[in-house]
Amino acid sequence: MKFKTMIFTLIMALGLSIPAFAQEEYKIHAGDNLGIKVLRYAELSANYHVRTDGKITFPLLGELLVKDMTPVELADTLTVQLKEYLTDPEVYVSVAGEGTTRVYLLGEIKHPGLYELKKSRTVLDAISAAGSWTSKTAKKRIYLIRKSKDEEPIKINLKKMLETGNMEQNYELNEGDVLYFKGNGKLF
Repeated sequence: MKFKTMIFTLIMALGLSIPAFAQEEYKIHAGDNLGIKVLRYAELSANYHVRTDGKITFPLLGELLVKDMTPVELADTLTVQLKEYLTDPEVYVSVAGEGTTRVYLLGEIKHPGLYELKKSRTVLDAISAAGSWTSKTAKKRIYLIRKSKDEEPIKINLKKMLETGNMEQNYELNEGDVLYFKGNGKLF
């Protein structure tokens, strides 16, 4: 009986620690809903939506860029900035709801179209969502076209990435990005 109790206790302890660990590692994305609680200042405690530009508007502080921060980093940042206005603020941040990132996959891909990616939002995640490439895909000539008109398309060598395991080109995708899969020009 002691063994069963010990196993149950271990499972419960691990189960309760995972969300806290996940909160420390999770990076905030556009579209996420954040639960921000400022102890003793209920008027500041609310859910805040992360806009497509990666920012939230927070009372007293205005616009804050929160994209790519962890909830713990954001809580620390808010605590420091709120000290200018409040006495001993204690801030807690949680991800109340994860947003999605909409990306377009076009060209020589099994299922071209619009995809909504959750959690992991990389080039390989998008390819997986679209059912992989076709036999006609030129794996050395995939282009990432950012929504920002200022950037040139980024050429991705998928073949090299997969052969070497070097994930430098497994870019994080942003809302509205386009992955274009060029054909290899072969008929079969």
